[in-house]
Amino acid sequence: MSLGPGAEVACGDGESRPPAWKEPRDAEIRETLDAVWAAVGLQADEVNVAGYAYTFAPDNTACAALETEDRWFGERGSSAVAEGKGRAEIEDAIAAYLEGEGFAVRRYRSTHPDSPARSLQGVKGEMVVYASPDPGYASVNVRCGPCAPASSRFDSDLFEPDV
Repeated sequence: MSLGPGAEVACGDGESRPPAWKEPRDAEIRETLDAVWAAVGLQADEVNVAGYAYTFAPDNTACAALETEDRWFGERGSSAVAEGKGRAEIEDAIAAYLEGEGFAVRRYRSTHPDSPARSLQGVKGEMVVYASPDPGYASVNVRCGPCAPASSRFDSDLFEPDV
């Protein structure tokens, strides 16, 4: 049996980078997702959580300041219906939780003048939390690993800081 291209990259090479199959930082990611959703007022069983994803990007220019073996992060996305909750209520609950936990939080708005789309990003150490609230619904993504903060940027054509 042979593995596909890039399998050795995802499996680790015996250096300092953890192998993908060990799902590095997943416990922290899941704990953070649960806490963010609890701040919104939802229990873990009310949230759809995606499978674990591992990104190793040795050629990632955003992470060029890091050693090659540190150019990785793990992540999970999630989404949930938050019945009866408005966009601002969801956004404020998530931002308040993150700020209370020591995250540096930035809020963003759509660059399209007719779009109500909003998003926020919280960064603390090697963890990044993204949230996109809508009336009665939200999605939250958590990335964690040495390359997570450097590779986590908003597309300036779509979103701008809400200052």
